[in-house]
Amino acid sequence: MTINRFSMLFATALALVATSAFAQDTKPGKGGDAKPGQEGGKGQRKGGAMNPKTLEKELGLTSEQMDKLKPAFKTMTEERKKVADVTDPKEKRTKMMDLTKNLMKSVEEVLTPDQKKKFEEMKKAAAGGAKKKKKDGGN
Repeated sequence: MTINRFSMLFATALALVATSAFAQDTKPGKGGDAKPGQEGGKGQRKGGAMNPKTLEKELGLTSEQMDKLKPAFKTMTEERKKVADVTDPKEKRTKMMDLTKNLMKSVEEVLTPDQKKKFEEMKKAAAGGAKKKKKDGGN
């Protein structure tokens, strides 16, 4: 009887320790309770380098360049909504890649030579991050 009580107490303690260990995983990037905008938080969009505000800041885009890019970003947003309804993963990926290529082409058309160099560096850094993510198993 004493062994059964001890076994039960030990099993309960083990269960509590195990569940509390999982509950403590709140580090950003680990799927925890990170806030939107933090790495790994809900609501964070991957590929943030292709959003207008980031491009404007990182590349030093002028208001004229931004005005030229607004239609391209608007088109991208509208087309992404349409692609969201595609159920075939390969088709969806292909369409998204085509949309991204078209957007990048539109961006490159308005850039100065120096901005193009910075943009290429941004793309390489993003590609490197994607390769690392794939290598790490998507985490």
